[in-house]
Amino acid sequence: MNNWSWIPMTGAEDEQVWNVICRQFHFSPSTTEFPSFQVPHPFVTYSTRDLKWKEIETVLSHILITLTDEGERIMALDWNHQGYWIDPRQPFERDEEGTWIIPALPDGDYNFFVALDFQWGYLGHPWEQSVTLFGENLMTAFEESRVFPDVIRRGERQMTFQPNESVSVYRQLLPRDDWKELVRIQLNQYSYPFEIKLLERPRNTKQQHDYEEWGVASHFIATETVQLERLLEGLTIPPIDMLSEESNTVLRIRKQGQDIVLVSNQEVTMQGIIYEELKDSGTEYENFFDAILPHATFPMEVVFCGRGTLDDEDSIHAMTLNDTNWQAVFEDRLLHLLNRKEITSGFLPTNYSKPSQRTLENFMTEFMLIIPYNFILTRDATGRFGMFDHFCTNEKIAHFGNIDDEETNSGQRR
Repeated sequence: MNNWSWIPMTGAEDEQVWNVICRQFHFSPSTTEFPSFQVPHPFVTYSTRDLKWKEIETVLSHILITLTDEGERIMALDWNHQGYWIDPRQPFERDEEGTWIIPALPDGDYNFFVALDFQWGYLGHPWEQSVTLFGENLMTAFEESRVFPDVIRRGERQMTFQPNESVSVYRQLLPRDDWKELVRIQLNQYSYPFEIKLLERPRNTKQQHDYEEWGVASHFIATETVQLERLLEGLTIPPIDMLSEESNTVLRIRKQGQDIVLVSNQEVTMQGIIYEELKDSGTEYENFFDAILPHATFPMEVVFCGRGTLDDEDSIHAMTLNDTNWQAVFEDRLLHLLNRKEITSGFLPTNYSKPSQRTLENFMTEFMLIIPYNFILTRDATGRFGMFDHFCTNEKIAHFGNIDDEETNSGQRR
């Protein structure tokens, strides 16, 4: 089998990959509600009704070769069945009916072909009788092939200001835990007055975010900056670990009944976010800095958190960028993490389990941001923030903090 394209995943590898699929794509199998997953924009969904599997196999195998380098493998997944690492340049294993072990057209189960870094994917839906493609290179290749004639739906790339959306930043990601400065930056986007409450969680209350049940330690209306500064000067909210589930104190600041900023022992939550879709070319890190750097005023603080890959608290690293060359800073400050004992390359075959070289490319593969608690956060000299992971920022690049009115299309103070 190892001389052929299809190398079986171990049980642990298969489980890990499907856990990521379920989280990242919000995978929810259904025979009646379509689609059953949410993929990155842009995407396109084609009908597979009345198509011939031999023709699709020929086109798909050719496209997989064009999208991969020599020796590179991709993931071939079959819901509730054996998954495989495949090399599209090798002969494909077939079943007794002559089709691929995991068919190019779904035949009763979900069949996925996905890049190791999740930058593109071919997702077959058995009950909708469809294939969904994401990743611009993959989409373009199939569009040029004209093998799929009928489009069911499309999703275009989006960049939007969402005033009613929020983003939460773990306080451990702030180099100096300067949550008070975040409060000032956030409130500077709005005009007075503000309603300010300091809340304390009763011992018998387990609901973390049902603040109506929390006790009120302080409550007042701030009409000028001096009142806010007086509060912040004397206020202490002890920090807790990002993996902890119980905050005991919350500073809640609202305007016209809407939350603007919340500070707990664990995180700072801010309202009003610009979300930018990832591009489908390049890595997540390259996409992130391509989006952040054009707006940046240097020096810019960069915080990388690899807590999803590394075991202990030595997983958060703060750096400073004085220009746009983030690659040099990462190579200097982060490549040593590839020597850590926790690095096992869970998304690669076990015989490739340890990176042979300390390169930026290997780093970006080992510390993929699709893994929970792997983050990247930036703050420039003006107080503009950028953040990306696949959960807190809804799989998009988040811009927040000191954002220009032109970008939010507000045209006036909020």
